Amino acid sequence: MTTLKRDEAQILGHDDILKIADIKIEKVYINEWSANVYLKGLSGNARDEWEEFILKSRSGNGSMRGIRAKLASLSLCDENGNLLFKQKELEALGEKSAAALQRIFEKSQKLSEIGNQDVQELTEGLLENPTEDLPTA
Repeated sequence: MTTLKRDEAQILGHDDILKIADIKIEKVYINEWSANVYLKGLSGNARDEWEEFILKSRSGNGSMRGIRAKLASLSLCDENGNLLFKQKELEALGEKSAAALQRIFEKSQKLSEIGNQDVQELTEGLLENPTEDLPTA
């Protein structure tokens, strides 16, 4: 198999770019559920939606609540890439095992090339526990 050098690769036009199926879908085993799920990498719009969710949290109550469930909801899909969860189901999804959601979160990060530094920068100033700064009675 011959490998092309970068300057020898095809130049894509408008239609070529829009036709490329460039979002990966992978089957992932979730130990806590003893089952497989499909996860897909985020589109540009989906990543923007996730980052906007975090930024709204930063300007709202300063809570990290829901960031794992939100990313999971944008990644969990069927074998054809159709998302499994709607926005209104975030709370219920967030009630699932933290370990399972963390596993999905980390795999979704990898599929979407969201680095740990990206997450750190986005979540800077958010509280892991939104009530930790409240006075106690």
